This record gives sequence, C-alpha cells and structure tokens, in this order.
Amino acid sequence: MNILLIENEEFFADNLCNYLSTLTNVKVTCATRVAKAMEMLSKDKFDLVVSELRLPDTQNENWLLEIGKINPKQKLIIISSYQMPKNLTLSDKLNIIGYYEKPFDAKIIANLIQQLIN
Repeated sequence: MNILLIENEEFFADNLCNYLSTLTNVKVTCATRVAKAMEMLSKDKFDLVVSELRLPDTQNENWLLEIGKINPKQKLIIISSYQMPKNLTLSDKLNIIGYYEKPFDAKIIANLIQQLIN
C-alpha cells in the first residue's frame, strides 16, 4: 500500500509518517505543501491520501476537489482541527472514508489502513 500524507506541521507529519510506516507493506510519503502534493499525485499512484483539510498555501478546502480530478476514485482520510464543512460532506467528487478532528489517536487511522489492506 502506498500512502501520501499531506500535513503542514512538520513534527506531526514526521511522527505520523513514521508510525504509519511501521505497518506491514505500507509506504508513506509526506508532503507539507499542496503544490508538492499535487505534483506527487500527478506522477505516482497512491492507494490512500491522508490530509489536513486547511493548509497555509490554500484559501479553503476546495483544493481537495483537484485530487478528485487527478484520480476520481482516490480514497481520502481527512485530519483537521476543524469540523467537517457541510459542502465537503455533500461532494460526490470525493471518496472520503474517514474524517478525524485533532487531536486524534493515530491507532484509529492505522486500524482503518489495516482494514483496507485486508
């Protein structure tokens, strides 16, 4: 399984990447900016994208729709310090399989990934 983590807080991103990488057969790549993440998504196929909802190089959460344009079936887990916006839940263009507000237990995401693997 190939996972892309998009998170602007480097310390948090590094720790979550390391934790998720300990899972069997899971490769986790980190991006701290949307532009870099979009470049990576255009070049490589990711089984799962785990992303912060609001990033400093975006104005709102609509940038996630670009992921859906690149890969319409892309599975997403959203992590955020904010409640899920109503327009995001109504989007049929996104395949959001989980939404977790910070702080959250990383084991929840790890368990979801294990379910996807099995």
